[in-house]
Amino acid sequence: MHSIALQWNFDDGRNGWGQSTPLEMGVELEAGDGRLRGVVLTSGDPMLAFVDSPKLHVYLGADERDYLVFRMKYLGQCDLAMVSLERNPSAPATWPGDDPRVMNDPIQIPFKLHTNTLEQDDLYFIPIWKHVTGVIRRVRFHPCVSRTRTTGQSFSIDWVAFTKAPVVTKVRGCIDKYFDNQHLQAGSDGDTDAHLNCTEIERWTNGFHHSSATTCSPMLLPSASTYNCVREGGELLSISGKHFGTSDAVVTIDEVECLDVVHTVPEEELQCRLPAASTQWLTNPAYPSIIRVHNGQLLQLFDEVPLLSYAAPVNAPSPPVISNVATHAIDVNWKAPDNVWESMTVTGYRVAWKRCVDANFSLDNTVVVGNVTSTTLIGLESSTSYQLYQMPYSA
Repeated sequence: MHSIALQWNFDDGRNGWGQSTPLEMGVELEAGDGRLRGVVLTSGDPMLAFVDSPKLHVYLGADERDYLVFRMKYLGQCDLAMVSLERNPSAPATWPGDDPRVMNDPIQIPFKLHTNTLEQDDLYFIPIWKHVTGVIRRVRFHPCVSRTRTTGQSFSIDWVAFTKAPVVTKVRGCIDKYFDNQHLQAGSDGDTDAHLNCTEIERWTNGFHHSSATTCSPMLLPSASTYNCVREGGELLSISGKHFGTSDAVVTIDEVECLDVVHTVPEEELQCRLPAASTQWLTNPAYPSIIRVHNGQLLQLFDEVPLLSYAAPVNAPSPPVISNVATHAIDVNWKAPDNVWESMTVTGYRVAWKRCVDANFSLDNTVVVGNVTSTTLIGLESSTSYQLYQMPYSA
């Protein structure tokens, strides 16, 4: 589950890299001061120059997001390099052991060299998960594959690593939904596919007035999202997955940093405080929000998922039903939202009334009740027509 699966540095020499002769590689190679240094030989073809790793057995899983990452300084007039990955042969007899220049069934991934006028190290991230899965037997680095021949090329590699980008599977902390499918897609019908583990506690007052409360518990399903998060922020979020690193992870929600990030389980679980919704979001709310998790050691490795939503307005309810009309009082009854996920967000209702001859509703004739579906309005005038409405709200 480690985000850095295999790493080489060159504090103790080449560490198995560049075992072929300089003439075979077309590169003069040496190790010193913790770096692997190479110069492309002028007698060879720069497009054929290479440096090989030692023989490997690195497995790239289909459910991982593997990268080859290296820290390198390049000097020369070239803009394109390449990495070749040698896959496991289908039969042992096909392993080309006699000629080290020949690779078995290679995957070739060109990449642009960074223009660095300060001659400083640069990090290169090669997304090998987009190109290959299965067992990798060898890595080959081609310092230059540009069509124009150049001379005087040199490079210096600080370290090389097989790494895994973060994968976020669960975000919890507000009202949580759980899913059977580990790979949720943006725009999927979360209400249809989601599960919850909640118990409703019902109460009836005088055998008629209904109220309820709900308690929820976590589930062991592979994926989870959370919604109805307070727009002002402050709620404690739990983020689960893999390859988060062991410290210093960065979490953002719609590009706003989550606060007080803690690695509660190294590589696998984070906690942080939900930030307040951004001004841009408040101007144009979008559901769901995008939560992004950056690896603590390699911030360029991240995953972003639509697994969190700030609170959204509740849909307009059906008209209320009037009953028990008395001289100075009436009972008002209404129906809770049919959608269970929407009803979970409702924490109370606002009921307002006015005489039909009045132009507007007023706060004086407004009452806020809890999560109930009926209430009694008292102190009304006799022989008077009234207009009223009820509106759900969440807090």
